[in-house]
Amino acid sequence: MEYGKVDIGEFDVKSTPLLWYSFITGLNPSREPLRSMERTLTNPEAYVRRSLMSKLVHLLHKLHIDNLKKLWRIATSTGVLFKYVHTLRDYQLRDVKTIFDVVKPSIALFVPTYTPFIERKFLTLTNAIGNPRLEDEYTRIVWRNMKIRLRVALKFLRKCSNWKLFMVHFFFTDQLGHLYRGNTLKMFRIYIIAARIARLFKKICPPNTLFLIVSDHGMKVIPGTKYGDHSDYGFYSVNIPLGLGENIKIYDFTKIMKKLLACDI
Repeated sequence: MEYGKVDIGEFDVKSTPLLWYSFITGLNPSREPLRSMERTLTNPEAYVRRSLMSKLVHLLHKLHIDNLKKLWRIATSTGVLFKYVHTLRDYQLRDVKTIFDVVKPSIALFVPTYTPFIERKFLTLTNAIGNPRLEDEYTRIVWRNMKIRLRVALKFLRKCSNWKLFMVHFFFTDQLGHLYRGNTLKMFRIYIIAARIARLFKKICPPNTLFLIVSDHGMKVIPGTKYGDHSDYGFYSVNIPLGLGENIKIYDFTKIMKKLLACDI
């Protein structure tokens, strides 16, 4: 087994969509469209728009209409309720190649900016923080959404064996880390469950499967609070020693995966 830190210091904004876009494309933050995405995140007007969108999502949640199938079909196809519109179609329109275009056959589940959301009734973190009742509700929703992702991922693993690359993204460690980074016991439980999921996947996959676990960023305690904020580095672990060393760049993983899977770089 091997593990180390993932260096994301080049990114001015440690944003999940931005970092996973870099991870699956191999693009560094000086390249387009990452530069434009980062400018959007630091733009005060864009922040106001995202804040208004967050309030809209919260209103839909309070009115109990955010689980309507028709509404979510529209949201999935247009991206109107998501922070980014990027999906597989967007990569194709921009002619941006991802690791999934190179490594075939591959399966991508819930990869930020690449595959659409499937969860319903999503209460945003922005609306929940500072309100104990909403924080509890947000936590319940996060755990429920985690179970949805796990159920789908296990279904694919058990039914689809013809793949060279299988990538699934779980959000609960990030989402709950924002709420409970200062609560050691709760964070311990969160990571115990994450470890159980990893062990479950290992039981299902063939014995010689290479497992790479990557976090796009870490979480640090916001001073004087129980809450967490993104740190300047993430983490990786792999079940087979690869000699990757410390502080590997997040966009280096594309090249590493291509090499491991004997693809042309």
